[in-house]
Amino acid sequence: MRQIPDFTGGKILSPPLRFVLPVFFAMFRQAMHGAVNLMIVGQSASSTAWT
Repeated sequence: MRQIPDFTGGKILSPPLRFVLPVFFAMFRQAMHGAVNLMIVGQSASSTAWT
């Protein structure tokens, strides 16, 4: 049987890290997706689109 994570007792660093790392990875991946999307759209946009 799986044990439910308990943030109120036990080790201090391990449970928060196991919670934060996937969230950080998802945020980083979303930021990279946005940056690549901006570069691709920037290549195809005309100069009149910015004025």
